[in-house]
Amino acid sequence: MNKIISFDPGNTGGISIISKEIIVYAMPIMQIKKGKKKKYIYDVVKIIEIVKKHYTQGTRFAVELVSTRPGEGGVSAFNFGKGFGELIGICAFASGQAPFLIFPATWKKHFSDLINDAILKIKEERKLYKEKNNIKVLTEKHKKTKDKKQKKLYKEEIAKYKKDIARFAALIKREAKKQSRVICREMYPHLADEFKLVKDDGKSDALLIGLYVRDNLNELVSKNKNS
Repeated sequence: MNKIISFDPGNTGGISIISKEIIVYAMPIMQIKKGKKKKYIYDVVKIIEIVKKHYTQGTRFAVELVSTRPGEGGVSAFNFGKGFGELIGICAFASGQAPFLIFPATWKKHFSDLINDAILKIKEERKLYKEKNNIKVLTEKHKKTKDKKQKKLYKEEIAKYKKDIARFAALIKREAKKQSRVICREMYPHLADEFKLVKDDGKSDALLIGLYVRDNLNELVSKNKNS
């Protein structure tokens, strides 16, 4: 069996090691000061220590391929991209080859239980909201009207619509993270304490990413050879 080390990027992310046993880690983070401000970055030394501890010949690496979130500031986007690049570099240096980059939608589709009744309900509410509030129609009206007062009202309505849609997305993401921990607790009861808290969703997501790679390894290897 190939050993798989997988990463859920981000300061609240996680690391998973899948071999004869399952081991998970919260993403190692360190705090630094920049003037009066504090920020958190990857503790690269500790991440490398974890990789060195578990790496054996033939180990496969996987990193979730995520993009910056809508509305995310330039600094946050830069820091996230920097951290993502660090993970890619660590994996490539350890194994001599690029890690598998797995889209969130790809690995999540592999685990049908991630979509529970709560998520289905939120999605239905979002669908009804979109049908009732058509942003394309509002945008067209905003473009066509010459009345400044009406233009302002349309702009405010569009902003509210976007905020509400973002709220639906946040609710779905929060519920999916919760369900990720539930699935991991059910699959590995002896590791239940690792997935008990809200902050543990990075570990559960990292594990599910790794399990997806394990279950689809031959296909992923073939795809990489042909790309």
